[in-house]
Amino acid sequence: GVQGVKAVDSVFSFDRHFGDFSVRNWNKDPVQPQYKTPDDTFPRGFQPETRNKVKTLEGGKQDSLDVKLPPMASAYYEYVFPASTRDITFENSLAGVAGAHVWAIKNVNEDWKRPEDWTSTARKTFCRDIPEEDMGQVIIVVSNASLTDSLKVPEPPKLIAGTKGCSGWRGTMTGTEKWNWPDSHGEGTTTFTGVWEQVPVDDQVQPCQAGLPDSCIAYYPHGNVHWTWDAHLANAACDTTKAGEATPGLKNNPAGAIFAETFYLQPDGSGHYGYYGISSWAEPKVDCLSGNGESLPSYYDVPQDAAGSGGGGAGGNQCNATTWQIDVAATTITGSCYSFNVTGHSLLFEWNLKRIGPAPGAQP
Repeated sequence: GVQGVKAVDSVFSFDRHFGDFSVRNWNKDPVQPQYKTPDDTFPRGFQPETRNKVKTLEGGKQDSLDVKLPPMASAYYEYVFPASTRDITFENSLAGVAGAHVWAIKNVNEDWKRPEDWTSTARKTFCRDIPEEDMGQVIIVVSNASLTDSLKVPEPPKLIAGTKGCSGWRGTMTGTEKWNWPDSHGEGTTTFTGVWEQVPVDDQVQPCQAGLPDSCIAYYPHGNVHWTWDAHLANAACDTTKAGEATPGLKNNPAGAIFAETFYLQPDGSGHYGYYGISSWAEPKVDCLSGNGESLPSYYDVPQDAAGSGGGGAGGNQCNATTWQIDVAATTITGSCYSFNVTGHSLLFEWNLKRIGPAPGAQP
């Protein structure tokens, strides 16, 4: 029946595996494993040549990738970004093209990261003001897994080096829920560590809330969430102590995020920004409950209409009874408040953020 390359493809799909094979052929850290033999019949350190001969892409410039490839071929492109490049955008016109695969090997803060599959992503953006996104070098691997058709696109992929960077707020936010009842006691915490990154109006999954003018500035989280859960029912009917990590944000989970998270600054026209936001969890579920809900606490929840001088309700310092604002030139956002604080049950929010990049203002 089927012979040659078609016989191989029928049991070991090239469309599924040729992209991985092309990445491995880079044959240099951090790609593992690498080619080697005990008798050195295969040259150690042997690598393919780059099509662009290693290009330095300064801020304000861009480069198009020549991705015209015959069937079953791959090409490599290496870029270095000097200090003048503050933001980086990869426009991937190959997303959705049959047979095309795009992988990237990033060097972030002088540390090579594991290869990433960008095949299905139409656009990747990086802000070098954020340490986790400070990409100084990248190798892009493009491959054509088709057995018969050359790879052609009307517009080539582009790598764009910008000079603006980004505006955001870096630090921590923590929600701590405690309860002590006759039938149950325990504590749950959720801590976000990372950056709230400013996003353009057109890129917002959740726009500024209804009734606000267009000047509202929205941010999405980029970082890590660490949670703990320590709960106990009376008579040892249930005892659990757990901890875990999660990746926050609509930016990272656009199709079904496990969080609904947005942070807003709203100018008041008098030299201040009001601020508010929410982080609502859908998962993970927890156990040993006794009337205090089915999910971990949020790490931040200040309502849009919060106003007052800090009192309000039992225990004082209520989130909804304080006017939360900063000066337009402020470089920090700090505070704490109780979502509720009643006998035997409380939920406390604490936050400490420092500005990165330029002062907030016009949408990037």
